[in-house]
Amino acid sequence: MSHCFTAVFEPCLINGKTELLRHNTRLWFKRPESPSFEGVCVGAVVGLNPGSAKGDAEIGGETFGECDPTMQRVLRTFEMAFKLKGVPVPEGAYVQMLNLFYLRDACASAAIAARDGNVQLLAHARDKAEGRQYPFLWFAWGKSARADDVERFLAGRKEKCCWVDSRSNFHFEPPEEAWMPAHPLCRTKGFTMKHNAEMIAKML
Repeated sequence: MSHCFTAVFEPCLINGKTELLRHNTRLWFKRPESPSFEGVCVGAVVGLNPGSAKGDAEIGGETFGECDPTMQRVLRTFEMAFKLKGVPVPEGAYVQMLNLFYLRDACASAAIAARDGNVQLLAHARDKAEGRQYPFLWFAWGKSARADDVERFLAGRKEKCCWVDSRSNFHFEPPEEAWMPAHPLCRTKGFTMKHNAEMIAKML
C-alpha cells in the first residue's frame, strides 16, 4: 500500500523563532483523493510530539506528506494486526496520530526543552482532533513523557486503550506512570512489530 499522511502545519513563535505545530495528523494506508478526504478512522496512536515528517506545503490548509519511520511502523503494525485478525484493512482507512504536545522537532530532547520553556504557550496550542472520540487509543509516547502532559491528555477520555511496556508486556488500562508506554521504535530485546500487532489485533 502507498502510505502517506495528511496534516495541518501552523506557525508558532518559540523563543523568538518561528517553529511549526502539526495538527490533525492522519496516517493513511492508501493515499486518499485529497488531504481533506473524510475517511474511516480505525484507531488512534498517541506519541510524544511530531517528529521529522514534513508536509508538501507547510503553511495553510491540510496537506499531504511522506511518512517518517515512526508513522511507517505504526501503519505496518496495524496492517499486520488486520492480517492476524483475518480481515482486510477497510477502504479509505486511516490511523489518527495525536501527541502530548504538538511542536514539530525530530529531536525529542530539544522539543521537551522548548516545551518546558513555553508550557502555557504549548498547552494552549492543542490539536482540535483531541476533541473527537476514537475506536481506541494506543499510547506510544516513550519514556520521556511528562506526567502533567499525560494527565492533561487523559482527562475526560473514555476510549478503550492499550500500550506495551519496554518488556513487551501488554496493558489495557491507562499507565500508572507517564514513562511506562514504549515508543513503537523501541529497541529493547523482544520488542517486535509482530508482537505489538498482536496487541492491536485485540483492539480492532
